[in-house]
Amino acid sequence: MREVDQIPWLDSHDYMDLIREKQLAGQIDKEEALACTFFTEEGYLIIPELIDSDLLDRAWESYEDFYQQNHGEFFESAIPEDPWPERYLNTHNCVPEIKEILESSKLLHITDMIFGRKTRPFQTITSHKGTEQPAHSDSIHMTTDPPGYLTAAWIAFEDLEPNCGLLEYYPRSHRLPYLLSDDVGIEGGEFQEQKYDVYKRNYEPAVAKVIAQNGLESKLFQA
Repeated sequence: MREVDQIPWLDSHDYMDLIREKQLAGQIDKEEALACTFFTEEGYLIIPELIDSDLLDRAWESYEDFYQQNHGEFFESAIPEDPWPERYLNTHNCVPEIKEILESSKLLHITDMIFGRKTRPFQTITSHKGTEQPAHSDSIHMTTDPPGYLTAAWIAFEDLEPNCGLLEYYPRSHRLPYLLSDDVGIEGGEFQEQKYDVYKRNYEPAVAKVIAQNGLESKLFQA
């Protein structure tokens, strides 16, 4: 079995040859080949207007209606005088328009292309505000077997200004090894007992150390 069968095809050392092969075979076009190259080398793609603005407007209106009718299901902010609740998990189960975005054929075409196989959307998180969460990788929370087949799409429901809580990301950090619980000294059951205290104590400093050691520089996504 080839290496590419064990890992996402774009994670292979000969990814440029594989991209050219797919383009010559007519499986991807020139623009998609460039997107694959950029994603492989930088670790992200920015795709303006991927989701129709009308759908975004309808989705947010429905989400606001859901929030107004279901206050009790939301965790209120721990920050004094903050009017907005914390993030809501799996909103697509409650708001049909969010489900429509999650299952967007345009979005899934991109993830299918990136992984070289049929992808399955399975989770949404919706929020009125940025989390101010320090740098992290979602692999500490969930991963795949074999590793490397998890990605996320961040979608803005409004035009963003610098004070809107912009998404911070680290180009090229995707090539670094995963940091999982065992790697940062979090033992089984500790998270259930200590919640995010152990996460902040063990995991976040480990990520900050990796960022410093590799000289990574952050960018802000101002959609």
